[in-house]
Amino acid sequence: MRTTITIPDELAASARRMSGKRRLSAAIADVIRESESRRHRMELLQFFLENKPPHNWKKIKSERSKRKWSA
Repeated sequence: MRTTITIPDELAASARRMSGKRRLSAAIADVIRESESRRHRMELLQFFLENKPPHNWKKIKSERSKRKWSA
């Protein structure tokens, strides 16, 4: 999508440094993509911290010991 925005020079330079991209458009897209990815990971982490896992360690350990492993 094409758009016109006003970005301070120091912020644009920082976006280029952070992303390693030369073109400003690519740098901004990369920084936004990374920000969205980080936000998604934080939401997943929050979900797993708030909810109890559907398994427990004792059950996993007992099931492993019953299995016959072959090489």
